[in-house]
Amino acid sequence: MPSESPRELLQTALALAREGDYPAARERLLVLSREIPDFPDVHFYLGLVLDQSGDSVSARAAFEQCLALDPFHDEARRHLRELPAPDAATGTFAPPLAASLGRATVSPPPPPPPQDAGSVGMEPPFERYRVRPAGFWIRTVAVLVDLILLSFAVGPFVMVAMAPFESSLVEIAPMDPEELMELVLQGDEEILWALLLAFLVETTVVFLLHSLAFSFYHYVSGQTPGKRIVGVRVVDQGTLGYLSLGQSVGRYAGSQISGCLCGVGYLMAAFNPEKKALHDYIAGTRVVYSEPVPMSALEMGATALLALIALGYALLRLLDLLL
Repeated sequence: MPSESPRELLQTALALAREGDYPAARERLLVLSREIPDFPDVHFYLGLVLDQSGDSVSARAAFEQCLALDPFHDEARRHLRELPAPDAATGTFAPPLAASLGRATVSPPPPPPPQDAGSVGMEPPFERYRVRPAGFWIRTVAVLVDLILLSFAVGPFVMVAMAPFESSLVEIAPMDPEELMELVLQGDEEILWALLLAFLVETTVVFLLHSLAFSFYHYVSGQTPGKRIVGVRVVDQGTLGYLSLGQSVGRYAGSQISGCLCGVGYLMAAFNPEKKALHDYIAGTRVVYSEPVPMSALEMGATALLALIALGYALLRLLDLLL
């Protein structure tokens, strides 16, 4: 076994676990957890094996170690939630299944000594598993994807809201800017009010729908469609977990302040070590690289509806241009 590389140890341990030989798989994973202490998946698989062996105490410790290394490891978090809770009176867990079957149990794995992961043949230092702030450009790409999607999804609602002003706008549409300005300067109140109300209605509808969409996605998963595509996520700066509803709404409101300041609030993300924009400071959030968070049924349905509306409106505009 000492001659095996870490990859071979992991593959051997997983093969043994699939065959049901949990004690042997556990021993190999314990060796690997000491050799490469900052590899979260080793602790995750160790937790699975310990759980299957009936040792909930050790499994809990392994899953918690995995989450300490990778706060976005949702499978580890799910398995941790499914473990039996400690007895309220004694503070201990129910006797593990392994004891009732006559199997030996192991104590929680001790903290492994710090070692250089590169010395054992793996890719040092597992940067893809560490929490890394997302930079300005990757965030810009995510925002552009979201804005393009929302511009089409919001289109039908803007059309309905602007219907009362259609007759006035039809008269104004053929005018060039000079003619329009001349009418305004001459005091044509009808045109002036039509333009003002149309602008206010359109701005309000777009703001409310954008606010609803961004707040919803940041609350349920921290990933808008654009962020999910590029692999980043908005998290609470302290816990690295999900945002509260207040944070989600406040972050979008803060993003409007960032934009109103000639975009300086957004540019802040390019010039500080944590890559935080002004609205991140306002809401107490960070944007970090992350694997896609599993979508809930509610988020999946909302995304499907958003995509259908956007696609339908895009096709409608295309037909309008062609005909």
